[in-house]
Amino acid sequence: KFSPANWPINNTGCTDCPGGWYSSDETNNYNVYSGPKKCVRCKAGTWSRPGQSQCNEICDAGTGSKTGAKNASDCGACPVGKWSKADGEGCQNCAANTYSDTTATTICKNCPNGKFTDNSGANSSETCLPCAVGKSSSDGSACQDCAAGKFNNVRGATCKGCQVGKYQDENGKTSCKNCADIHEYQLETGSSTCA
Repeated sequence: KFSPANWPINNTGCTDCPGGWYSSDETNNYNVYSGPKKCVRCKAGTWSRPGQSQCNEICDAGTGSKTGAKNASDCGACPVGKWSKADGEGCQNCAANTYSDTTATTICKNCPNGKFTDNSGANSSETCLPCAVGKSSSDGSACQDCAAGKFNNVRGATCKGCQVGKYQDENGKTSCKNCADIHEYQLETGSSTCA
């Protein structure tokens, strides 16, 4: 409760904070010695009824609200490029390398393997760009060099293991090397050395 300048007051000289606001004072009362308590607006993703000491009501997963929400109907679907879980944090931008192409999303989708996006809040798979040759991505990760024993010579493709009889001892390469010596061989794919 607080004592506002122009708001109606009850017989104690205080009134409840309105919906969408709260007073964090434990007694929730006006204190004659320290002055009026102030109402604080509920943060985005939460809401409160009048007279609450905290905004402990949260929007459902896939929804969020602006600050000062008064009830559950103030919670709306997260737009494309955003998501939320029922944790009171509201709608958040999808992280880099993920996107959301639908509203009311509870989890963002990973960019397809071999693709990435540096920006948060991506709203379609079209925003995911192909990784450079010698690199790839998977499961929503950033593009990384192909590991030794693998290569990639096509933008946006995934890394492949070197063929039998070939090897690659370096990371981030676009081809594999032939085993050079007549006595060297390689009978397995994806090798980083010749025996």
